[in-house]
Amino acid sequence: MKLFEILKKILYIILCILIIIYISSNMFIVCFIAQHILKHIDFQVLFYFLFSIILILTIILGIFIKKITLRQKIFLTIGCIILFIIFEKLPSVDKTFKIKHCYKTGICAQGLKATTKDNINFVINKENCEKYNYEWNSLKKTCDLRSDKLNKSKQNVK
Repeated sequence: MKLFEILKKILYIILCILIIIYISSNMFIVCFIAQHILKHIDFQVLFYFLFSIILILTIILGIFIKKITLRQKIFLTIGCIILFIIFEKLPSVDKTFKIKHCYKTGICAQGLKATTKDNINFVINKENCEKYNYEWNSLKKTCDLRSDKLNKSKQNVK
């Protein structure tokens, strides 16, 4: 029975470490994109950064407080995760995640700025996406900036 309790605590600590790594990495990504790509850190990003630090400290304190049960610690950790996910939906923070997704996959959300292969800057929307021969997804309101390359390779094969 004692071994089971120790195992539960070890699993809880591993879960907390994974959550802290997840929060820290997202916090780093948001701050990096805001500072180096958007060239400014606004109030929402600063609030997200401070709130993330508070959540990390709350999770760490939750591990070491002995007066609360393991069940309460798990609920505290889950509550921190839910709050973190809610604060990821702040407009400026959400925009940084959309930029990350755009850089990573080449599929960019409506409203972001992009550059064509001919160095023409444009704002991503349905008209501009189709104007520059990219593929527009009406359901997700995204532009596939890789589609121009795909279309040209398909034309060369034919």
